[in-house]
Amino acid sequence: MKRRGFALLPVLLTLFLCLPVFLSTASASNNYDLFIAQGIEKINANQFSEALELLTKALEAAPDDPEALFYSGVALSRMGDHEKAENLFSKVIKNKEYTANAYLELGQIYFTQGMCSRSIRYLKKYLKFEPQSSFAAYAGNMIDECRTAMQGADEDDVNRLNVTAGVEYDSNVILESDNPPIVRPREDDWRAVGLVDARAVLYKNDILKVKGKYKLYQSAHQHLSTFNVNYHLVSPSVELTVSDLIKPSIGYRLEYIPYFGGDDYGRFHTAFAKVKIRETDRHSLDGIYEYRDITYWNTRAFTSNALRTGHQNTAGVRQHFTYDRLDGNVYYFYDDKRASANHWSYIADRGGIMVQYKISDPLRVKGSAEFMKRDYRGIVPGTGLVRSDDTQHFTLILQYQLNEKMALTFTERFTKNDSNIVFYDYDRNVLGLLFTYGII
Repeated sequence: MKRRGFALLPVLLTLFLCLPVFLSTASASNNYDLFIAQGIEKINANQFSEALELLTKALEAAPDDPEALFYSGVALSRMGDHEKAENLFSKVIKNKEYTANAYLELGQIYFTQGMCSRSIRYLKKYLKFEPQSSFAAYAGNMIDECRTAMQGADEDDVNRLNVTAGVEYDSNVILESDNPPIVRPREDDWRAVGLVDARAVLYKNDILKVKGKYKLYQSAHQHLSTFNVNYHLVSPSVELTVSDLIKPSIGYRLEYIPYFGGDDYGRFHTAFAKVKIRETDRHSLDGIYEYRDITYWNTRAFTSNALRTGHQNTAGVRQHFTYDRLDGNVYYFYDDKRASANHWSYIADRGGIMVQYKISDPLRVKGSAEFMKRDYRGIVPGTGLVRSDDTQHFTLILQYQLNEKMALTFTERFTKNDSNIVFYDYDRNVLGLLFTYGII
């Protein structure tokens, strides 16, 4: 019996020595659960920094715990540290717990960053897991907004044929800053206008896209028939997809005005190159270069029109953006025009903004503002002055979509040209009411 008693003594001693370790482990486990619970409470109270401190302590005790990983990612996301949040949500998905919520969080992060393709991919995965959840409608709204934004960005890729007809009132028909001055009073007039706008993707594969565009414009004035205009534009272009981010394109544009008050007026050949850099699904930047060969012919209204014949180089950038119901672009271009008569040659800086806001499903408002500074090279005959112009263009368009194919549009265009030579000073306001029918 004594020997058995002595044999149990080492076992009891070992249990006594290990007891603090067992108690410490149990305490750590209790603290770990407490850290997560307190972290979640802090998140619900929008105290994200404090939440992250608590959840980090939980992760120190259990680095792979999906609950601690997920809520740490939520705290980081709310604090704006999206990169770290993405890494944690990816780990959550690999552990296959909290997966649906991780998909929703990733979809929301990419939506906030304007990365719509990725956002839609993760939001769809969330809806596959949780089609009836309270957040399903929220996820669906983000998907719809992204699709609208992506459709707007690729508007030129849609095949269409629109016919527009309407009336315009022009407060100053006969004067444009580009036209030679004529000796007659400035006059206002009403005119009927018609426009055909056609564009199509002629060929497309993974890396190559061939597009075509055609426009026809015709005006008919009530009194000033000398200023009736017939205008044609033909523009084929080729676009290459180097990657998801970079799309270079080249193209050609022919503009021809065969009829201006009964006379041939002008013809313009333009070769252009563009590189589109897609920063996000909601933002892109275009770098643009154009070379334009310009031919003018003398007319009965503009007897010295041919003096403007020459060529023009243009370079610039255009930044596109889309936010919810608002989309548009801001731009800057530099023009270098060389004409056969030096007083029609100039250099110009021009910049502006164009925006469109969707008030409701059928109603949209569009606006633009452009400012141009032109400095001419030669002395204008009969003045002893080298011309310098400041031009402002403003446009307001209110469009109501009657149905899928028909729209009614009110337009106002205002131009103000301030020149150091009085012949070229003028204001012009054009009001229009137009009806558009979409054949395709």
